[in-house]
Amino acid sequence: MKELTRVRWKTLGWALFFLGSILVVIPMGFKFLFKEEGVVRWDTIAMIAIFIFAMGIALTVWSVDLFNRIGLGTPMPLDPPKHFVTEGPYRIMRNPLMAGVFLILLAEALFFRSKILLGYLGILSIIGNVWLIFFEEPELERRFGKAYREYKRKIPRWFPKLKRGSL
Repeated sequence: MKELTRVRWKTLGWALFFLGSILVVIPMGFKFLFKEEGVVRWDTIAMIAIFIFAMGIALTVWSVDLFNRIGLGTPMPLDPPKHFVTEGPYRIMRNPLMAGVFLILLAEALFFRSKILLGYLGILSIIGNVWLIFFEEPELERRFGKAYREYKRKIPRWFPKLKRGSL
């Protein structure tokens, strides 16, 4: 139980710093730097953005919690999960945490009608793909071997493989 508490505090610290920076500090910094006004109209697009935002938050929190509870680690490369996590959203896609972050950024871009934030999302998507393909996936293959290779063969990287009872 003591180990789980330690991991949870580290996860909370990671979430506050890393996700807070990526999802709040950097986007708002870009909006300020490029002097882009935040246009918010309470219309259908705003409502869709709020729905996407909620989905992104739920997916991100769920993914981090699974790393924490089942994997006994964090999403941080310095403290990766010790156990291979294939439950919850990991049953239908390999990167639900990153997908959740991308959904949150998409929601911010839609909500604020921001081309700057949409561009930021595009750049992070490219960086995320490069990171996954050339660094994270080879590291997971090294750590988890055949189990990860089989998982990679069956489960898509980005677009969920939905089937009856998959979650």
